[in-house]
Amino acid sequence: MKGLQKILQCCGMLLGVVAFILMLACSSMTYQVFGGTGAFSGILGIFGGEYLYVEYKATWTAIIAFILFIVALLSIICALVLPYVSKKTKELPKILTFVAAGAIIVAGVLLFFEVGAFKGANNIESWDLSLGIGWIFSAILGIVSGCLMLCSNFVKGK
Repeated sequence: MKGLQKILQCCGMLLGVVAFILMLACSSMTYQVFGGTGAFSGILGIFGGEYLYVEYKATWTAIIAFILFIVALLSIICALVLPYVSKKTKELPKILTFVAAGAIIVAGVLLFFEVGAFKGANNIESWDLSLGIGWIFSAILGIVSGCLMLCSNFVKGK
């Protein structure tokens, strides 16, 4: 059963990495204004910046989600490596896996609130914004990743 636990952790970490890459590389939001369509990049959605000569502010939901993704990935790496480094730690990998699962699930949920937070941070009322497909998949994969990590904690091993 110890092998199944490691497989679940590794699959969770792999999905978390894919979700993190999708968050950075894909469009965060799409918009329709004055009959045209466009998309904001993932980096602009997280950190803000200039787009078409207009300065956009960062949003708290995206920044917290970004930080939580990093915390989750570092925690699960430590949980995977720690048993090979020290035989004395028995409960710490489970705690780290639980922290990683919680962090990445919260990050995935926060991505769904990005449209409202972006509108509020930048005082945009008239635009028809919707969450980009990359961030939708990133949020879903993040939540699935966290669930796999949680399941790995409940697998009994020797």
